[in-house]
Amino acid sequence: MKKTGFIIGSIEVILGLFSLLITSLIAQVIPKIARICFMFHLGSFLEENYIINIGFANMISVCLCLIGVITIAYFVFIKKEQ
Repeated sequence: MKKTGFIIGSIEVILGLFSLLITSLIAQVIPKIARICFMFHLGSFLEENYIINIGFANMISVCLCLIGVITIAYFVFIKKEQ
């Protein structure tokens, strides 16, 4: 049972870290893609129009990491073998 809890907790932590990586990458890449698009077309480019708010997604990712760590701690330290 301890191995199962460790695996589940590890998967939650990895998914949380992966989603943090993806959201931060998206937040950095979107303004650069918009700038490239406006280079080929006439128009005005304001980078602040393309900055996205990813606070909620980051909060969910951090919560997923914390839940994974708590799951690992529960199954390693608290849960007794039967």
